[in-house]
Amino acid sequence: MFYTVCILFCRERTNMSEPVVELSKEEKIVEAKELYSKGSRNFLVKSYDEAADQLSQVCALYEELYGELCDELGMPYLLYAKTLIALSIEENKVLDVQDEQEEDDDDGDNEEENKENDSNGNGKLETVKESENEKGEASSSKEALPETDATATSTENGTVAPTEDIEDDAATNLQLAWETLELASRIFSRQGLNALPNLAEVQTELGNIQFENQILDEARSDYEKALQIYKDLPNTYRRATAEIHYKIGLTFLMQQMSDEGANELEEACALIDAEIEDIKKKKDLTEKDENNIKDMEEIKQEIIAKVQEIKETKEQSKEEVRAALDNFMNPVPKKSVDVSGAGSSFDPSSETVSTEVAKPKDITHLIKRKKPENSEDVPSSPAKKPTIEKN
Repeated sequence: MFYTVCILFCRERTNMSEPVVELSKEEKIVEAKELYSKGSRNFLVKSYDEAADQLSQVCALYEELYGELCDELGMPYLLYAKTLIALSIEENKVLDVQDEQEEDDDDGDNEEENKENDSNGNGKLETVKESENEKGEASSSKEALPETDATATSTENGTVAPTEDIEDDAATNLQLAWETLELASRIFSRQGLNALPNLAEVQTELGNIQFENQILDEARSDYEKALQIYKDLPNTYRRATAEIHYKIGLTFLMQQMSDEGANELEEACALIDAEIEDIKKKKDLTEKDENNIKDMEEIKQEIIAKVQEIKETKEQSKEEVRAALDNFMNPVPKKSVDVSGAGSSFDPSSETVSTEVAKPKDITHLIKRKKPENSEDVPSSPAKKPTIEKN
């Protein structure tokens, strides 16, 4: 009954002074079809706000007429959920832009503060009395400013910063899209083989919600379920499956699993090539066919460039690891210095080696001197002369 409440509220708000005219069942069906047509067109031209309003009214009308799990609600549910997901993605982009602007503003403020500090430092010195007076005036002016009161008033009134509003809207849109896709899944599952392509699309959109929430393992699981549904179908859905392989590759790359990611991206390129070849086999290519070929060629080139970047990064890391292993297994020997000077060399990268030659030690005290033959000729000190006995 959620959509019924929403549509009734919108009608009451827009027609407060006008009497509510009850439409017949046939008129409600016609209105729902017209709204669905307008919502589909606005979705294609990326007017997601208008598309969401119109598709929500479609869901409310069909729910009122047939119930929330009627067959007529399958496609409106699916398109409404896709619109909500697109709205959430746009809101997240707005948040990213605001964050970048805030960072740039902070950097600019820091530069201005540094410049002011430099200019103040280079200016004339003030007396201690003047600086104290200025400090006193500044403190009194700060006490007089009602900044804290204004902040408290805004909080009491319930006002929320625009960034918080956007974040809440994005989360609400994703939550509502999830609930809507669950209803669509139940409808398509009941409809059998003919509804399997729609069921695969529902599963893909569930994966997109998980991807937006950075729940990568769950997103990959939902994408793989969608692939399995497409494989069981007799017709080929190359473009849809190529997109799924691309998104699976992104989940791997975001988890630093480069090999698995590159394989999925290459699979997407192969499917795109096959789709282009099938279109070119037509005898008379329409303008739409040529535009499709051009779009797919551009997408394929972007994917190929991404795969090449992954491979180059991987090869670079392999070379770095190989060089590190070579240095570890085959270390460069340190060169010694030849004291004699022959064939000596110096390696500035090696450790410092002392080139000073050690001086020989003094060993003269260990040599025994030979006693001279004529001891009389050698003068001796009185202390060492022998004593002569007196008769």
